[in-house]
Amino acid sequence: MKANGTDPLAGLRESFEPWLRGLLREELAKQETLPKLLYSTKEAAQVLGVPETWLGAAARSGLVPCVHVGHYVRFAMRDLEAFIERSKGAVDNKE
Repeated sequence: MKANGTDPLAGLRESFEPWLRGLLREELAKQETLPKLLYSTKEAAQVLGVPETWLGAAARSGLVPCVHVGHYVRFAMRDLEAFIERSKGAVDNKE
């Protein structure tokens, strides 16, 4: 309750705020994060180092496997890694 326009607990709140923020930060850091199973086109393109438009076209043509989740297109890391391995073989055979 405010008395004369001031908050009598303001000082107490301000003194506890840094401690509470630190405690929350520690607790959040302890929580295990779920592994990321699927990546967006943007994220997968960054992994491969290619433009998003190229990856989208490669997924539509079947060159790079993708997963459809509703109307979203997603990429599994294992599929990206398999694509990289297949691509290495293709480049090695040309030399």
